[in-house]
Amino acid sequence: ETASGYWECFASLVAVGWNDAAIDLLHLHSTWEAWRVGKIAVKPQAEVMEALIALLRTAPRLGGGWGDDDANGGDDGENGGGASTSTSATATATATSVPQFL
Repeated sequence: ETASGYWECFASLVAVGWNDAAIDLLHLHSTWEAWRVGKIAVKPQAEVMEALIALLRTAPRLGGGWGDDDANGGDDGENGGGASTSTSATATATATSVPQFL
């Protein structure tokens, strides 16, 4: 967290929806090490970070499959458009800490 750009990077990861990567970055914070060794002074920071991680893990996400709905049996415009109802592998895949570009 002392490196320049740490919090800007965290905010950017959250902004683009890479919540798992943002959580991984939070786990690198020195508060966790201090909390593990029993420093009571960091309890407020640890509680805030735990709440932030819980929020990021439960944040709503857009479904996958955008742009290839016809190939996956999803929304082809017949039901008025909107979010895909596809159950393809891309729609149910969980996010990883590393962005995947295909």
